[in-house]
Amino acid sequence: MEFFSKIRSAISVLTGLALVSGMISCTRTQPIPITTSSEKAMTHYMSALDAIDGYEVNKARTFFRKAIAADSNFAMAHLSLGTSIMDETERLKYFKKAKELKKYSSNGEQKLIDAYYTLMVDQDTNGFLQQMEKIVAEYPNDARIRAQFGYSIRNLDPDRGLAEVRKAVKTDPEFSFGHNLLGYLYLEQEDFVNAEKAFQEYLRLEPDVANPYDSMADMRVRTGNYEEAINYYRKAVLIDSSFFLSQQKIGLSYIFMGDFEKGRVELAKAVDLGSNSAVKLGLKYCFARSYCYEGRYQDALKALDDLDSLVTSFDGSTVPAQHMMAKSLICIFADMHDQAQVFLDESLQLMKQMENDGIITTGLVDEVDFISAYRGLKVHDLVAVNRIKKSFIDDHDQLANLARLEENQKTSSTNQSTTPVQIAVFPSVNFSSARSERDLLNARLEASKARLNTLSGLMAYYRNDYSEAKKRLLLVPESELLRTYYLALTLDKLHEYREAHKLLDGILHLGKDSALYSVIYYKALEKQREIQSLEMNL
Repeated sequence: MEFFSKIRSAISVLTGLALVSGMISCTRTQPIPITTSSEKAMTHYMSALDAIDGYEVNKARTFFRKAIAADSNFAMAHLSLGTSIMDETERLKYFKKAKELKKYSSNGEQKLIDAYYTLMVDQDTNGFLQQMEKIVAEYPNDARIRAQFGYSIRNLDPDRGLAEVRKAVKTDPEFSFGHNLLGYLYLEQEDFVNAEKAFQEYLRLEPDVANPYDSMADMRVRTGNYEEAINYYRKAVLIDSSFFLSQQKIGLSYIFMGDFEKGRVELAKAVDLGSNSAVKLGLKYCFARSYCYEGRYQDALKALDDLDSLVTSFDGSTVPAQHMMAKSLICIFADMHDQAQVFLDESLQLMKQMENDGIITTGLVDEVDFISAYRGLKVHDLVAVNRIKKSFIDDHDQLANLARLEENQKTSSTNQSTTPVQIAVFPSVNFSSARSERDLLNARLEASKARLNTLSGLMAYYRNDYSEAKKRLLLVPESELLRTYYLALTLDKLHEYREAHKLLDGILHLGKDSALYSVIYYKALEKQREIQSLEMNL
């Protein structure tokens, strides 16, 4: 539940889709053919990819637009530009234009356009991954495509995701951004030695742009070396004064070091660098976060109140609803539960209006579920659990259908039937993709189980049923932050202080890159000291 970070990512250029735009074109070795009638357009397009490799997104957009100006039928330029644009309405316009123009493209390009249309317009992630897997199989030496696929599946299958990106950089060792992605995948697995090697290679290939230094700094943050991280972040800003991301992280690094005032001074510089109101809003949320880390919840709430007028300018988007949820979360931390309820109800009303306007709010509903459980109030908890149970049952039923499909296929093979068997719940998927579909469902099923047990454990904790809370939370993967934190609190209530201490100590050695994590970090630190004091007294 990365609350503030989700708000920030929803309104800033730090969207993962900006990465995607660097991965949908040709490489140096047997790529998907790129089709344009203009040599000038191709030159601009390749310049855009070079900019993406350095994560110079604004420069990349400029080149994509120049490519379109040189060849208005350049479908891949429209698609690439769409992936790099923050505004959803404008982004969809370019995806639809790419779809309209795909007839002018090569076979591989058409498949890529269809895949991204499935993801961005149809919002079908599973369909997107299935199409991408087929494209990778057809074009195994296109490093960008393989890297994009590997990075996309990292949450479903971390080992395979890492393997695919490693293959990509082996296929094209000069593909600099591939080394950057590889570094972050190693970082997610806490393999700091290989992460360092990957980021060093990225820096070697792109020594004159800001992002490699930012990546090197990110790794230092994960290992707790904030001073060295700040030095790398400053190098990034020195190279590119508009690189507000690094300036923002300088501020956050000081905050993580406990120097809150200096952190806010550095954050103010990042706001000045922000290129538009959306970016500035995202950065100003960091001020509220900084007060949360310091335990000054009233000041955090005031910082959000000061943003009300700016938030209203994003009417028609998810920002106002997220803003209310942010206020609700801060009120929970401040033990202002009645006021938290008011803000949460207002957020729900805004979501209902968005749904009436055709805006999808699935992710926001998930946020409400976790906020409701986190706060320990029962207003929405049962609804949340029932919703997850339904998702769990639906996924289970789909897996049963796939099992029956495999059995039918065996029978069909025995009878030498040539008629393809179709899946009732996935009418467009035949047996050849059943295993892939089953893997996706299994992953989703495990995620639903984890969410269900987490929420159930939190509910048990808040009704003082600590034995049930422990039982439920032990079923959740250790990597889940809320699980670990609440399990520690549960063990504390059960007077299992040493085990609680170990869990809290583990939290303090993880990265602090999400807002909720950062708040829990400081709460865990307080709880750890409290337990240490108890142990000494005992």
